Amino acid sequence: MGDLTHVLRLLGRKSKSPYFRQEKSFSSPIRQQVCILKANYGRSLQSHKKFLETYMPQKNKDGVEIKPKIFGNVSDEEYKSNITPDHIKFVLSPETSLDEKSLKTFTEIFMERVSFETGFNLSWQAACHTDTAHPHVHVVINGIDRDGKKVHFRRDFIKCFGRMTAQETLTSLIGERTQEQILSAQDRRVTARRFTTLDEEIERCVSTDESGCYYPGHDFTLLRRLDELYKMGLAEYRKGHYCLKDDWKETLIATGRYNMFLDAKDYIRTPSLKLYSPEDGIISGTVRHIYRMNDEDVWTNALVIESTEKSFFVPLYKPVRGVKEGSEITLSAEKSQKGKFTVKTYVNKKGPDIDSGYSR
Repeated sequence: MGDLTHVLRLLGRKSKSPYFRQEKSFSSPIRQQVCILKANYGRSLQSHKKFLETYMPQKNKDGVEIKPKIFGNVSDEEYKSNITPDHIKFVLSPETSLDEKSLKTFTEIFMERVSFETGFNLSWQAACHTDTAHPHVHVVINGIDRDGKKVHFRRDFIKCFGRMTAQETLTSLIGERTQEQILSAQDRRVTARRFTTLDEEIERCVSTDESGCYYPGHDFTLLRRLDELYKMGLAEYRKGHYCLKDDWKETLIATGRYNMFLDAKDYIRTPSLKLYSPEDGIISGTVRHIYRMNDEDVWTNALVIESTEKSFFVPLYKPVRGVKEGSEITLSAEKSQKGKFTVKTYVNKKGPDIDSGYSR
């Protein structure tokens, strides 16, 4: 605990906690280490146990010979004896590749700060997955903390405090990003499957004439980005110009939120794919593909539904039950008592309600 306390003191933030000093001196944000932080919420005891006992130790991957060791702030026995259906899952993926020991230290410090900031005496378990190009950590938090309080995070927690804290923690542990890392990150914007600052620049420079929309400049980086948009099927090349398709921006934004959105276009025959929202009302069509979240390469449960004129990508909170590819379904969204929108699906336009859970 001595090393952990020492690093926590170095992080510095305005707080009465003995772990943090009042002053903080960080360099510019571009110099800070980058860490992707994703969060998912679960409500099933079965999925909670499966995630803890099968997915985290990678028992579902035969190719992983050395299985990850589970660690946390409580023992395995204590966690399982108090396990609840409600749980929260984090994925921590640093830009800089770290070894297992460093990932573990980073996770312990980060979770200590999460506990302090939220006021919950959290009970959590974690595992380092190092079998991918970017080593990362999976964390699962029990829905009831060690003091018996129900765990909940405010809406802006992940986007604001969580990601900022992850960056500050990493920077304190391993130092600032190198110039090579900064340049490499800027270069990755060219191939990113999301809406980037390069796309903002392209959008500002778009011109319209009888041949369509195109970018007339000669900025090499922007031209490389346009070529990537062409490869993604979001632009055409006509008469020496890149012509952006009408839904290029919406597609990139949707893919940034739901990473399989762009790939889902391969399953439909209509010209475009729309991200379903409650404003679309009741829709009917054929289920062309079903996505099931696995926390690695598929980030959400979803249906790809094709009707005569339109196709929709429908995110779902829960995995679909009783729906198969080729099923004819009707779908709508209702507002729950908590003010969240919940998707309702019906098989064959008549069947019973079989799935719900898309929150807005």
